[in-house]
Amino acid sequence: MDLERARDFAAAEAARHHLFYGCANITQYGRLVGFDGRRAREYAAAGRVIERHSPAAQALLSGDIGIEALAALEPLFTQADLRLLDEEGKPLDDAETLAWAAVRPEREIRDAVM
Repeated sequence: MDLERARDFAAAEAARHHLFYGCANITQYGRLVGFDGRRAREYAAAGRVIERHSPAAQALLSGDIGIEALAALEPLFTQADLRLLDEEGKPLDDAETLAWAAVRPEREIRDAVM
């Protein structure tokens, strides 16, 4: 269910579907269709991660990672110049980033990405 919603919100935002309903952004559109605005943004961000890194979908389906964590990782998957670094200062690849996030709380992920 979360996977479908994430893909749907990302696609709706990319197509600017919210404008058709008179909404300024995906947050307002989310509220219009019965979601909390923050949750709508999280679904859209997670959907963008899934679009760019398909193993993220499997991680979500298996319960290894949640919507909130995928949303927090979104800048790392959509901006080529951003990467997490390991203890030796080497950048983590996409699979390593997902594995790193799977064992951390959302707040720690957000702090590391910001």
